[in-house]
Amino acid sequence: MKAMHYCSLHASRIYVSDENKIIATLQLEEEEYDALLQGKASEKMSAFLLPHQPLIYENKAIAEIFGGEFQFPNPAGTLARSMGGDEQLYEIATEHTRRAVMHASQKKDKHIIQAINAISEIDETINLLSERLREWFSLHYPELSRETKDNVTYAELIFQYGSRRNFLTPVQSLGAEIDQEDESSMGLLAKTIVELAGRREKLTEYVNSQSEKIAPNLTHLLGGLITAKLLSCSGGLDELARKPSSTVQLLGAEKALFRHLKTGADPPKHGILFQYPPINSAPFWQRGKIARMVASKVSILARVDFFGGTFIADSIEEDVKRKIEEIKRKYPEAHRKERIYEKRKMGRNVRELRRKRK
Repeated sequence: MKAMHYCSLHASRIYVSDENKIIATLQLEEEEYDALLQGKASEKMSAFLLPHQPLIYENKAIAEIFGGEFQFPNPAGTLARSMGGDEQLYEIATEHTRRAVMHASQKKDKHIIQAINAISEIDETINLLSERLREWFSLHYPELSRETKDNVTYAELIFQYGSRRNFLTPVQSLGAEIDQEDESSMGLLAKTIVELAGRREKLTEYVNSQSEKIAPNLTHLLGGLITAKLLSCSGGLDELARKPSSTVQLLGAEKALFRHLKTGADPPKHGILFQYPPINSAPFWQRGKIARMVASKVSILARVDFFGGTFIADSIEEDVKRKIEEIKRKYPEAHRKERIYEKRKMGRNVRELRRKRK
């Protein structure tokens, strides 16, 4: 008479045993495990169980799939649960973590965060290389640096014309002459800056389009880049939707906030939201009030976008404009404390700038 075998599913692993010991195990892949929970067995699992039939199953769903007998508990399940409890817990925790990581990686806002971080790093690289190019080319044509303030335009002119002799208008310069080798080397550096600027434009288009898909309400109000920076600072749309408006207002100003908490310095009034045009174009005594109001609207729109609500950015934008006008009418001039705060802030910035120059 053939010995009776038992089957149990435990921690995404199939166990087959006799009365006394485990005789075979099979680790299920994530797709196989999910399909099994939905009542579908893979070919690999069927082939694995076939040599051990007939089986008594500890899991009713599996027993129904294979038309076997159901018994709970059975020896396979008892043996599986008694085998190295710590090892089983480790397997379960590892599987749970793996799935959580895969789920987090599939979120589209993670791609937006990486793209906006790439844009910031490209900006830093362009500024660094442009500073070197200006110093280098100023040995030959120092007047161009004073005439052209934009770094990318400056690099484009050097890449296009090279030596000052090739510029459209005659140049009387104090700089020294350069040979062909020097001109080629500076042109290569200028070409690198121009190419980086082109890649930045493409990344910006990508961020704007993806932000429009993931957070249409936020993107309509703030624009794609500011929305992406808020997502980057908060850790994603889900985290941004959970934060109160007071936290949203100061996202990006963490250093200033901790300096205030540690040393008693003046607290920050805004972080990334300062880049929102109605805030950075307002007088200094109105910026904090506008930032507080805009942060409350951003919190609402983030929750609407995260939970899949309807498009309400049009009405919110009109409300923002109306409240900005109310703030401007209500506070046409700075309060005495605000003027003192601004003077103290300007003095601190001047001292920091002098210290850096030393």
